[in-house]
Formats: sequence, C-alpha cells, structure tokens
Amino acid sequence: MKKAVFIMLALCFVAMALTGCIFFDILQPAEPTNPTEYSGEISGRCGENLVWKLDDAGVLTISGVGPMWDLDDIHRWNMPKSAIKTVIIGDGVTTIGDWVFEACRELSSVSIGSDVESIGEFAFSRCYNLKTITIEGSVRTIGKGAFYHCEGLTNVTIGDSVTTIGQCAFEFCSALTEITLGDGVTIIGESAFHSCESLTDISIPASVIEIGENAFQECKQLVGIWVSEENKTYSSDDRGVLFNKEKTELMRVPNQLSGVYRIPNGVTVIGADAFHIKGELTEIFIPASLLTIPDGAFYFWDGLTNLVGIWVDKENPIYSSDECGVLFNKDKTELIQAPRKLSGAYLVPNGVMTIRENAFGKCQELTSITLPQGATSIGRGAFFECEMLQHIQIPDSIILFGNLAFARCKALTSVSIPKGVKQISESLFYECTNLKEIDIPDSVTHIGDMAFFGCSSLANIKFPDSITSISPYAFKDCICLESIAIPANMTIIESGVFSGCAGLTSVSIPENIKSIDGYAFSDCIGLTNIIIPKSVTSIGERAFWRCYGLNSITIHRNVTQIAEGVFLSCEELKNVYYYGSQEDWNKIEIGFNNQAFLEANITYLDTN
Repeated sequence: MKKAVFIMLALCFVAMALTGCIFFDILQPAEPTNPTEYSGEISGRCGENLVWKLDDAGVLTISGVGPMWDLDDIHRWNMPKSAIKTVIIGDGVTTIGDWVFEACRELSSVSIGSDVESIGEFAFSRCYNLKTITIEGSVRTIGKGAFYHCEGLTNVTIGDSVTTIGQCAFEFCSALTEITLGDGVTIIGESAFHSCESLTDISIPASVIEIGENAFQECKQLVGIWVSEENKTYSSDDRGVLFNKEKTELMRVPNQLSGVYRIPNGVTVIGADAFHIKGELTEIFIPASLLTIPDGAFYFWDGLTNLVGIWVDKENPIYSSDECGVLFNKDKTELIQAPRKLSGAYLVPNGVMTIRENAFGKCQELTSITLPQGATSIGRGAFFECEMLQHIQIPDSIILFGNLAFARCKALTSVSIPKGVKQISESLFYECTNLKEIDIPDSVTHIGDMAFFGCSSLANIKFPDSITSISPYAFKDCICLESIAIPANMTIIESGVFSGCAGLTSVSIPENIKSIDGYAFSDCIGLTNIIIPKSVTSIGERAFWRCYGLNSITIHRNVTQIAEGVFLSCEELKNVYYYGSQEDWNKIEIGFNNQAFLEANITYLDTN
C-alpha cells in the first residue's frame, strides 16, 4: 500500500515539475484569523533600514532606504497578514523580499515605489483578492512565482523597465484577461503564464529574446500569440502560432486554434508540446520540409480530442500517413500516432514493426485492432484508455510490451500473450476492469509492478513455472480472483501483490518461498486458511491485515520474524498450527498489533 501511494504522489509531483512550479508554504507565525482583533497602529522592522506600519484601515506602509528582508526562518515580520488590504511601498525601498506578502488574502491594492528594482520569489503569491497590478519605475526583475495563484488578478501592466519575468511568475492567475508587456522585456520564464485560463491574447514585444518552456501552456482561452515584426528571435503567423524568427521551428500553437491547420512549408521541427492544446483542432497537415516530430507531439493527456487526421505531404522524406490520417515513418515500419477520433476497427498495415509510445492513446472510439505478423513491439501507453477497445489481435512476433500499454482498456475481456514475451510490463493491464482471462505463456519470467492492478473481473489465472518474480501490487484489487498457485520458482511474495483480492479463498505457497512481504495478502477477506511452507523465514508488515475471514494458519519453526500488524484485524483467527516446539515458538520475534495471532489456540505439531 505504501508503495502504491508513493507512486501516485510521485507522479503528481513529476507532472507538476514538468508543467509548472511545485509550491511549498513557508511556515508563518500564528496570527488571529479575524482582522478586527487588531486595533490602533502596529509596526516593525522589515530590513536593516526599513520599517513597516499597519493602520486600522488595513493600509501597510513600508518606508526607509535599502532592500527588504525575505520572509524566512531568520526574518519573521510578525505582521497580521489577514488584516492587510493595501500595500504602499515607499520611494527608497530597493527590493520586495521573497514570500513577504504570500497569502495576504484581503490584499486588493499595491503601490510599488519608484526605487524598487526587483520583486522577490512568491512575494505576492496567493493574494486572491488582488485585481490589478502595475509594475514600472525601476523594477527590472519579477521573481519566480511572484504572483503565483493570484486567482482574482485580471489585469497586469508591465513597464519598460522590466527585463525578466521569472519562472511561474503569473502561473494559475486564472482570471487574468489582459497583460501588457513593456518594450524592455527580454526573458519570459518557464511556465510564466501557465494556466492563465482566461487570457485570450498576448503580444510579444521586439525586445524578447527568450521564452521558456510551457510559458503559455494550459491557457485555455488563448486565441493568439502575436509577435512584433521587429523581434529578431521570434515570429508568428496570421493564426497566432509562435515560431522562431526564420519559421523553421514551430514552438507553440494557441489553445483555441481550431479546424484545419497547415504547418507552413519551411518548418523543419516542432516543439515537444507545441500541439498540447485542448481546442477544436480537427486536422493537421505536415509539409515536406518537416524533419523532426518529437515523441508525443500529437498526444496530449486531455487534448486534441477532435483530431480526425494527421496528413503528410507525399514529398516528405521522413514521415508518411495512410488513408485514415494515421502518422507513420516514411517506410511505414513504425506507427507513430493515430488521431484521437479514429473509430471502429483498424487494421495496422503489413510491414509495421513498432507501435510507438501512446500511438493509440485515448482513441476512445476505437473498438478493434489487428496487428500484422512481423510486428515486434508495442510502446508505453500505446493503447492507454482506449475505453471501447474490445478486441486486439496480437501476432506471435510481438516480444515486448511497454508499461501501461493497455491500461484502462475497460472493454477488453481477453488477451493472449505471445510466446516470445519474457515479461509482463509494469501496469500493462492496469484497471482493465472487464478483463476476465489472460493466457500467460511459459516464456514469461517476470510480472511487473501493478501489471493487473484493479482488474476487477479477472477470475482465473494460471502461472507457468517459468515465472521467477511478481512485483509489488501486481494483482491488487483483483476482487474476482478465487484461487492462486504461486509459481514454484519464486522466492519472495512481494509487497501488496494480492492485496484487496476480496474473492480469494485458496492460496498455494510453494516450498521455495523465503519471505512474504508487507501487505502481500491484506484485505483478502475471503481467505479462511493459510499454510506457510517451511522455507519461509519472515512475514512482513501487515501481510494478512484485515483478512477478516482467516480462521487458521500453519507455520514452521523456520519463521523467525513476524512483523508489526501481520494479523491486525484478523478477529476470526482461532487456530495456529505450529511445526516446532514451544521453545521454538518463544524465539519468534513478533511485532506489535498481532493480538489475534497471540491469543489463538496454538497446536504444536512437531516437537523434535
């Protein structure tokens, strides 16, 4: 269980890191939540030569000369953030510190003095009531996350003095509809305007020389990115698509690009996330000049849902397409990407050897797929969430499945694994909730993490003796599984492998098994009896936790360690059959929360 939760959390953090900022709060001093608890004027220091004063009306004034302290573990202002409605930063103040006004949720107005040169990291982040901001005077740098998650911010004016807009500076400013960039801006940082969902247009001045990755990602209403003709680094076309100056690289299409789009001839490469949009784009035409399409360029988690075809110019030397608008390499040995609206049955052409990563991902109207003899590999997520896919014909020539290849194919009922396959990859059939049967050949030696996780209709599975390992949580929540015979050549039953298999009533554990790891059979509420072979020496944390029906268990003297909570909540456990003496029994290291096990009737079967 712990590993499954860790994996899910890790995926979330990875996704956040790839597309925007990971946000961490700095601990703030406790303060009353009711601003009316403060009366009169209060004050304090906020720099070597700076002071702050807060009056009854919620006006915070900062005065003095020099830089402002960052808000951190060393410098704590002890000011009541919940009472601040207006901030006035006087002339003479040269910086706004990191995190200083973070989460001032009543703040609605900010006046920045003429001598301020930089706005610190996350300085005004999560100031939800801030509506407009004008940044001019001497400000040169807007720091990372400076206005992150200012959900009420609608209008931003950035003056000519500003040269750098930092990473995530305005990320998740979901109400932002208008932004004016001054003629001095040179750098727009990574994810600077990520998830500004109301922003419809943005004009890039001639001064800009760098636009970071994902700068305009998830701007759902964005109609166009318009670049000054005087800009020497970037350019745009009449549909608001962003290019480099020479128009050899297509960098970003606006989210609201719809209908048919023809990539201009002369473009040789497109950005990895250039087409990661949620708009109404229906067809993409690829010119003869395009030589590089990054993996996943036309696959987006919840976008391009109306794409019916990717059409390639016949003169293109690298790529090609078929009559269904499916993208291939030139000689059609690799199937690269199918459009999301591909529907019904699809016959992969003869000669295709590789189905690339996410090639049919989220083709939710696809019902049947036939792969040709000679195909050898199916890439990661190749058929991910093809929810209507009922039938797939896999040839004997296939030897490799990528992780998640058939994950969440919820209409799939049966699959035959070819005899050349050596491992069932990680999450291969994750949450294939209608998968009832699977034929595993004796070429398979390994079943990966969460390979059949959540296959809630899987009732029977026969393991060949060739299998030497089954990874954690491989069969978690396969609630219809009734009987399991662990392969004879395995030595470890790993964490959570059969946890949540509520229908499991019979488990056969072979003599080679040396340890049963944590949570291996937790929540197997149908188990009534377990026989632990004499080869087992340890049973891990909560291995049989919440096996409510477990009545008896047989173990041998070789078991020296029973970890914490192995039999927690096994209230029906009444009988322990022990192959060993009472002296042997007393040597077992038994962890906490095994009360039912300790109170059961112990029968000593072998005292020799």
